[in-house]
Amino acid sequence: MSKNRNLFLCSVTAAIFLGVDQGSKFLVQSRGVYVEINRGISFGLLNGFPLIFVLSIFLLVLAIAGYHSIGRQFPIEWGVLIGSATSNLVDRIIFGGVRDWLPIPFLHLNNNIADWGITLSLIWISVQLWHARDSNTV
Repeated sequence: MSKNRNLFLCSVTAAIFLGVDQGSKFLVQSRGVYVEINRGISFGLLNGFPLIFVLSIFLLVLAIAGYHSIGRQFPIEWGVLIGSATSNLVDRIIFGGVRDWLPIPFLHLNNNIADWGITLSLIWISVQLWHARDSNTV
């Protein structure tokens, strides 16, 4: 695939995930569903760390994405990651933390669609890089 096509796929995917996550948060909040403000990252990790630390992680992910793969490999996966991380960043700026509303049974945690997007896209990219490394196609 061409670099321009990959950048387009990444951008569209990021916009879709940003919209879906923000829309879901707005919808559940407007219907009175319990929404927890999480000041950590996915699944409550790093709760209590300063905002600058969390923003630094976000910028690091964007830098790695821009340098390594957006233009070459895994544009949809990077789009999911970037859109999800951006959605949670929007929440941090507006609400001081991320709005979590999806309960995780048995763990007493709440999360959101973006948390799942971040987690699954990182796993997805890692597995593909691992397989590409084994076949020497990276």
